[in-house]
Amino acid sequence: MSESRLSGAVRGLLPYAGLLLLVTALGLLTDRFLTPENLGDVARRVSVINVIAVGMTFVILTGGIDLSVGSTTALAGVTGTWALTHGVPVPVAVALGALTGGACGLVNGLLVGVLRLPPFVATLGTMGALRGLALYLTDGRTITEGVPRALGRLSDGRFLGVPAPVWVLLPLALLAHFALTRTRFGRYCYAQGGNPQAAFLAGLPTGFVLTAVYVLCGACAGLAGMIDAARILTGNPAAGGEYELRVIAAVVLGGAALTGGEGTVAGATIGALLMAVLENGCNLLGISPFIQRIVIGTLIVAVVALDVLRQRGGWRRAA
Repeated sequence: MSESRLSGAVRGLLPYAGLLLLVTALGLLTDRFLTPENLGDVARRVSVINVIAVGMTFVILTGGIDLSVGSTTALAGVTGTWALTHGVPVPVAVALGALTGGACGLVNGLLVGVLRLPPFVATLGTMGALRGLALYLTDGRTITEGVPRALGRLSDGRFLGVPAPVWVLLPLALLAHFALTRTRFGRYCYAQGGNPQAAFLAGLPTGFVLTAVYVLCGACAGLAGMIDAARILTGNPAAGGEYELRVIAAVVLGGAALTGGEGTVAGATIGALLMAVLENGCNLLGISPFIQRIVIGTLIVAVVALDVLRQRGGWRRAA
């Protein structure tokens, strides 16, 4: 095995090793961590971030970023719950939430893939615009009246003892993994992120690829918005705060490179789980949530810095 392949294999295993060490440490530090109730709660909570992280993986693979996923989550949740208050069946309302997210992603995709705006600028703008739209449509109020309790099954329901959000996440993650590893579209995503100029010169449909990945990311955020709304049976225009930070952190911690071309759905899933376990463990140990933010922010900077140094050829060459 070549040195580069060995380095890549080791890097790919690091998130799994980190998760194993964290679970072992928390299991020793508190007897409440490994209880079925707590693990089920972790699985339920991580699913919302994980669903968005599946879509964000496609975006980051192409060298982009989507800062609007939190606002998209809020707008989709508001749209879906509003539909429920007007008699729309729960499955249709959930689909409407995902479609709303997809429409938001389409706007991002057109800005980045067609107008060629920098992803950071484009999604920073839509982050504010979509949040404002959610607040405007609801007049800044939550939607609670008339939301059926049946929606709660999307968040709190269980099948075979496994929380319902996990059953939503599993087929989505498997489908995304298949798309990235077994389809031409997946190869295009890696090619676009690995070398955009070469992808363009090779005749790849770069505009379509960039637009499509943002649509996928938006649809995942919309679906997550409905799961989030189901948790409290409320459409909240202020929901999804700082989700973009958590989602990007999950994908990066899972081994993706912010410069594009590297990353997997499995890695993003492990990254999201690692963050959820860390947050849950800190809560059980009574650690301040402010300290948790410091830790997450530091982890992001550290992982990205190490990745940049690796791409430059190591510490000596970077210096």
